[in-house]
Amino acid sequence: LMSASHKGHLPVVEYLCERAPQGGGGSLLMAADKEYQRAASAPELALPAADWPVKTPEDGKTALMRASLGGHLPVVEYLCERGGKSLVMAAHENGKTAIDLAGNTAVQKYLEERMAAIKASEK
Repeated sequence: LMSASHKGHLPVVEYLCERAPQGGGGSLLMAADKEYQRAASAPELALPAADWPVKTPEDGKTALMRASLGGHLPVVEYLCERGGKSLVMAAHENGKTAIDLAGNTAVQKYLEERMAAIKASEK
């Protein structure tokens, strides 16, 4: 999920969020790098639906942070819808959020609008 998010492979991100177990699957994560379209639609790779990881233990970044850093707006939008408030507001150990890591202005603007909407709904 993390690799697919960083590389902007929306079909793989969707597949993993819907089907991969907690912690993802090694073969599915490698599919983001090689032959990702084939792997994402392969029925033999289907796994039971479950929650997907929010942060990786290696560096503490979320899939949303990785998609944001890569400037992949469609993936950012999907993950924001799927992950909700907690994913949008998640901060890295250094305090940076997906907004701080945005790889382009379109992603930054979208995330700022999502954050503003979240804060407005809390009032």
